[in-house]
Formats: sequence, structure tokens, C-alpha cells
Amino acid sequence: MRYIDSYKKIAIILEVKNFSGTIYFDPEFKQLIQSKDGVEKGYTYPITQLERQEIQLREWLFINKLNLPNITSIVVISNSYTIIRTSSEDKDLQKKVIHKEELPTQINQLFQTSKSKCLEERELKKITRNLLKRHTKGETSILKRYQIKEEEILKGVICKECRYLPLIRVKGNWYCPNCTKKDKKAHIQALNDYKLLFKATITNSELRDFLVLNSAPTANRLLHSMNLRYTGDNKSRVYHLDDTVDLSNMSNR
Repeated sequence: MRYIDSYKKIAIILEVKNFSGTIYFDPEFKQLIQSKDGVEKGYTYPITQLERQEIQLREWLFINKLNLPNITSIVVISNSYTIIRTSSEDKDLQKKVIHKEELPTQINQLFQTSKSKCLEERELKKITRNLLKRHTKGETSILKRYQIKEEEILKGVICKECRYLPLIRVKGNWYCPNCTKKDKKAHIQALNDYKLLFKATITNSELRDFLVLNSAPTANRLLHSMNLRYTGDNKSRVYHLDDTVDLSNMSNR
């Protein structure tokens, strides 16, 4: 019961970073420097990002007349092999920057050391309702965020068994030349990837390009089999892969 109550007195903002190589937190000039393959790149200082997010959350809670829990934040490095470095004078960085494996321990320590008064259950529910009500979907491009060029994306349907690509469309199945497995629905995950990487709409020609298909009629049958919402007619038809459509539950006819 003590642990259950502890989550009611602290709000933790997590800023997850996916860097590889060596990253150096420069507290003097407030920048993050990544060193990889002999090349250095500078990035926005994550600690500054967190400070801004904490201020914004406090302001939002105040404006909406919601009780303020104790707010803290952590930078989580998702790559376990990334080397983290900083100035010898920066004694507090290890409290703010951790590898993902340390997250449960760090959260538990924050709970134990927090001296904030626990919020009532109704107060927590009120904050939750308001957060969900005012949530807006981000429009940030994944390719842009991670500086990946569109031509660097490998195209084709991936084999679930051996990860080979591209699979070949043969008699209503996706056939893997590497392990000889067949899969009727392998294109569904590819379209989920397309939606995540590029956009939530697709045309017949775009589907053929991404799935490495030569046949327009085959592409048309795949699109129709998934009962996707569409706009436009004939060659101008656009199919919508929006979030209201659960591609994972669709059957291929």
C-alpha cells in the first residue's frame, strides 16, 4: 500500500533519446555533442528541454486550476551501449541522465525521497481527464527527427521468420525466397510501417513502390481487401491508413 500511495505524489517527465556512440553533456554551453565514427554533431541540450517541459506542465496545471504534484524529469538514453560523458564539475548529471535499464530503480528512488503531499484519487482522475481531453497528436516526421533520408528506407515486405526482404507475391501469398515461408498478411505490417514512416494515406502506385509490386491489379486487390476508407476516383483514388483503422485485425481475401 505504501508503494501504491507513492505514485500519487510525484509526476515524472521522461525525455527518451536514441543516440549511439558517445554523447557528451556540455553544461557550460548547454549543448549535447555526439561522437560517432569520427564525426561530431551538436544537438539541443536535453536538460534545457526538460526544464522547459516542467515549466510548461506547471503552467498548464495552474491555468486549468488543477492541484500541482511534485514535478521532476529524467533523460533516458534508450541505447544500452551509448557512452555518456560530461564535465568533471557537473556532479548532478547522473541524477538526471540514465540508461533505460536504470529507469525502474530511479523512479523508485524518486518516490521514496519525495516529500510532496499525496494527491487525492479524485484529483488524479481530474488531471488525467484533462490531459487526455487536451491531447493533440504530434505531426513530427520520424525521418526528419532522426535525420534519415527517404531513399535510405528499405522497401518491400519483410519475412516474419527470417527478416528477409523483399518477399515475392505468388498466388495470393507472400513468399520468402530465403526460408520458403508463406504469409497471406505480411503486407499489413509493411503498411503500418509506411504509415509510421511517411503518412497516413497511400495510392495504388505508392503501395506498389513500397511493397515492390509490379502489378497494379494486384495492388488494387490488396487495397480493397483491407476495406480502407478512400477518397477520389480511378487513378486519383487515395486510401486512408488513419488511426481509426486497425490494420492488424484485417483479413486478406
